[in-house]
Amino acid sequence: MIEKGGKYPTITDFCEKAGISKSVLYKNYPDDAKKIQERRDSRLHKKRKLSPVAKPRGAENLKIAVEQNKLLFIETQRIEKELQQAKDKIAKLEEQLVHLNKTETKNQLLLTGFDFLIRELQMKGVVEERIRTIWKSFENNILPVVEGKNHASK
Repeated sequence: MIEKGGKYPTITDFCEKAGISKSVLYKNYPDDAKKIQERRDSRLHKKRKLSPVAKPRGAENLKIAVEQNKLLFIETQRIEKELQQAKDKIAKLEEQLVHLNKTETKNQLLLTGFDFLIRELQMKGVVEERIRTIWKSFENNILPVVEGKNHASK
């Protein structure tokens, strides 16, 4: 079976055909076990292409690989720097958001207070024209705590 052509048996195939266990083959017939394995390996290696990792490398290929490695390292550093800049920008934006939220709360308190003042003035009989003048002054000097906010719809 080993010497003849045809099928390339595995150790398991050979042991089954011979009616013995693998341990018996390896212990009592080490040369035959080696021949079976060599024949099987030679068949597999003739048809199988070597992977890029298994292929022998010349000095030129090694230089290319080293250069590619350097370029990848530089690119990695660049990306890490950009990532850190993005994280810093996000942190600043989050700080601004907190500040804007606090300012919005202050704006709401101011509007509530001003609404109360307007109602009190109306109850005291202050004329509408005087209330509009007070509103314009409030809107121009006090209310725009946040740039771009406009509560002129009142």
